[in-house]
Amino acid sequence: MDDNAALHIVVPGVCPPAPRPRFGIIPTRKLAEIAAMVRRGCGMRELMGCFRPAPFPPADDAYRAWKRDAAVAMNAARMAHCGRQPFAPAGAPLEVHILFVMPLPKSAHRQTKPPPRSWCVSHRRGDADNLAKGPLDAANGVLWHDDAAVASIEVEVVVGAQGEAPRTEMIVMRLAQSDAVRSRFEQIRAVLRSSGRLFDAIVDREQEGEECPTKSKEQIRLEF
Repeated sequence: MDDNAALHIVVPGVCPPAPRPRFGIIPTRKLAEIAAMVRRGCGMRELMGCFRPAPFPPADDAYRAWKRDAAVAMNAARMAHCGRQPFAPAGAPLEVHILFVMPLPKSAHRQTKPPPRSWCVSHRRGDADNLAKGPLDAANGVLWHDDAAVASIEVEVVVGAQGEAPRTEMIVMRLAQSDAVRSRFEQIRAVLRSSGRLFDAIVDREQEGEECPTKSKEQIRLEF
């Protein structure tokens, strides 16, 4: 396969955020019985038998169901373009772009002037990092051997326009080793610095390979 090829996957529906880890337990005996066992000097093994993990909430079931559907869509895209092998060989660095399109709330629907697409900043939809965990976990072992190969991730979360179907889109492509010499982050930083739009940190630009500012570090510190 061409090293410059990219794979596009679309998963219909709303991607739920990854559930937060929980450490809750539920007692299977009355607390008075457990206290009596402690007084009798029961060991840890007997006491641990008095508790069981708290059940998973329904949100966890929705998350696992979405991951199964996403893995099916990813496997179909892989089989159509790559066969049974993962999209990239083991150890190949990958770049992943993820777009989450969330449904427009019913309260925002308008008949005369439909609202356009906008950025999603609602806590109820989940943080961008929690949303990204679902597609990345679903693709593990399907599109790549191990998610440690993902060296660059870009995540965007938007609220769809009126009538736009909610979905998750993902583009996977190979990263060239030469791009690590000057990463995309460093390219964007250089463009912002040259335009004067960057509130810059106090760093040693000589080590970064860029020209030093006209002002010294002491002068910059005094300005703040």
